[in-house]
Amino acid sequence: MENLALFATTTLVYLGVWCWMKKPNGLAEYAKRAGIIALLCAPFNINGHIFTVLGNAVSEKNNIALCSLYQKAGQNVITIGLSGYQSAGQSAQTIIGLTLYQKAGEKTRTFGIFS
Repeated sequence: MENLALFATTTLVYLGVWCWMKKPNGLAEYAKRAGIIALLCAPFNINGHIFTVLGNAVSEKNNIALCSLYQKAGQNVITIGLSGYQSAGQSAQTIIGLTLYQKAGEKTRTFGIFS
């Protein structure tokens, strides 16, 4: 249920920002943008492991994202790019990017700009 709320909130915020930056021409373009954003923000759950491109998610096992502002997992969280908040039971890692906050039971790593 928490992932559904994160998905809806993230999608609406990203859609709002995109429409604010460049006003769409008509209802069809709103729908097209909403579809693109929804696909990019969708958390895909495969056996308790969450995969997403731009979305935010909570997972029992691992959470892997390309660019996520909020990640929480029972085992590991991995972001390849921008990361805002990462919390993990074992390890929190950011590869080639920027992290604002990391918390983990065992180790935190950032291979990139700074954290």
